[in-house]
Amino acid sequence: MTAAQINAVKKINQGPRTSLGETIEAPAGAVAPDHPDNTVLGYAYDGGYMSSAGIPARKIGTSPTTPPGDFGQGASQIGFAWLSPPNLSFNILGFNFDTDTDQLLASSPVATNSDSLDISKFVKHNGKIIWYHGLSDPGPPVLGTINYYNELAAQNGGFQGAAKFSRFYPIPNMGHCAGGPATDQFDMLTPLVHWVENGTAPGPIVASGTHFTSAPTTRSRPLCPYPQQARFIGGSGGDLSVASNYTCVMPPGL
Repeated sequence: MTAAQINAVKKINQGPRTSLGETIEAPAGAVAPDHPDNTVLGYAYDGGYMSSAGIPARKIGTSPTTPPGDFGQGASQIGFAWLSPPNLSFNILGFNFDTDTDQLLASSPVATNSDSLDISKFVKHNGKIIWYHGLSDPGPPVLGTINYYNELAAQNGGFQGAAKFSRFYPIPNMGHCAGGPATDQFDMLTPLVHWVENGTAPGPIVASGTHFTSAPTTRSRPLCPYPQQARFIGGSGGDLSVASNYTCVMPPGL
């Protein structure tokens, strides 16, 4: 990567800023009054996103003359779906984070962080939910999902309280729904069914993957329910590619 490319990735990862370096707030609230912190977040550094496999084409394109996929999405949506009033001739490359954020459509969840933290009716109905999100997702930043779950837990007795009805699984190195040097093959549906029908709350979920850029190219790992993290405990000859050689632990201080 060139210095210019590295600087561009750093800017993408930090999220949008004003000319003074201040963070941006999305116009959340019109859809969901009880919304999480609406600071527009960037991307967490993750080994998959910055691996030798390359930065996702939707961020930098496939060649020096090919526009990124995200540009195509933005060019076709922002003018009529994200602005109020719609402006099909709006120059998205000229969007000014100092002056133009008030043009964003406040009532559209497409353009805002308007997910409600109040899911009390769902919880009272004995609902169960499992989220997962790739830590290298080049689309919706995982930081938003982490932020939502943290604030949801704070309203429901902390992580132990939130775990009574929800589980969130961050997937290391995984891209958008799949892909990357990651254990991106897993089954979330069966644990959810067992939870709903049998009352068996899900714990670690074993996942596998074959897209690793160094040997062994096929690996398995346990996916840990947030905020637990996988830790290597040895065994089976110290093989780093075997899920049974890991356990899920709470990080210090939680």
